[in-house]
Amino acid sequence: MAVRIENRAQTAQDVTVRIRLVDSKKAGAGSRDARQSLAAGGTASVKQVFTVAAPQLWSVDSPQLYRAKSKLLVGGRPTDTWATAFGIRKLEVDAERGLRINGEPVKLKGGLHAP
Repeated sequence: MAVRIENRAQTAQDVTVRIRLVDSKKAGAGSRDARQSLAAGGTASVKQVFTVAAPQLWSVDSPQLYRAKSKLLVGGRPTDTWATAFGIRKLEVDAERGLRINGEPVKLKGGLHAP
C-alpha cells in the first residue's frame, strides 16, 4: 500500500503515516507506522507492506471488504485521516488447471492468436 504525502509548511517536518486494516466485522487485520522526513514544500510516497493471515476473500457472491484507515501525524498529533475500502482475491494459474479465482475455475472466453 502506498500513500503520497505533501508538506505544505515552510519548514521541514517529521511525519508518521499510520495505517490500520480492519475486516468487514471491524476486527483489526494489521497495523503499521512509517516515519518520513519531508523538506518544506516536499512530497514523498510512503510504502507499507501488509500480510493478512487467513484473509476473507472477496467475490461477487460474498463481497468481503477490508478498510485501510490511514492517519497522518505531525508531532504526534493527527493532521489528516482517510479510509480506503478494498477486497482480497486469490489468483492462481497453471497449465494443468488453468485460471482460478478464490479456488474456483474461470473459463476465459475469446482471445487473440498471434501469427
